Amino acid sequence: MESKSFMLVAILLLLLTGCGRQGQRIEVGEYIFRYEGYKYSIRSVTPNFVQGYNILTRTEQGKIIFKAIDKEQDGILDEVAIGDISLDSARMIYEAGIDVGNRQGHVQRKTYAREYSRRLLGKTFVLVSHILALGDVYNRLVIKGIDKNEEIVVDLMSDGMLDKIEQGDKPLEEYQRFYRLVLNEGLKEKRISKIEGQFFVTK
Repeated sequence: MESKSFMLVAILLLLLTGCGRQGQRIEVGEYIFRYEGYKYSIRSVTPNFVQGYNILTRTEQGKIIFKAIDKEQDGILDEVAIGDISLDSARMIYEAGIDVGNRQGHVQRKTYAREYSRRLLGKTFVLVSHILALGDVYNRLVIKGIDKNEEIVVDLMSDGMLDKIEQGDKPLEEYQRFYRLVLNEGLKEKRISKIEGQFFVTK
């Protein structure tokens, strides 16, 4: 099963090229939808130099009732920034809004550019670096075996040390050995860089 983390939701309605340096640009888009009688908006901010984010908002008479953020543009809200609403309830509204956007042609799904794939030890390893506009850099490693089952581990600080297992039943130490192997191969191929103690896939 393909991980949702490899897809981003980008609502691209307006392109701002402005005065960015070295070809930097920010794509911004927004659309309105209704859910259970209320009007909401989903706004997308997608730079080409870091990973963008989406904002779900409900306003009444110019006042923000609540605002929630999808920090990775992966279709899943991460936090409620303003308002008295649970994250689960906000996620239901967001999912409904994404469905509306899909039907109306506002939503595009893209594969992350910072992805490094390598076949080693009879397995396929896919390392994805997330460089967030709202948040830190982190790495997610997906391991695909012959049986096509996926194991997923995360390096939250991109410091070369795994922090959690999202999917899989092996000890973290075993995944760490795989991770170190992938990092070393990527460094040799110049597909992975190490800057100030952080590892990330280069474009």
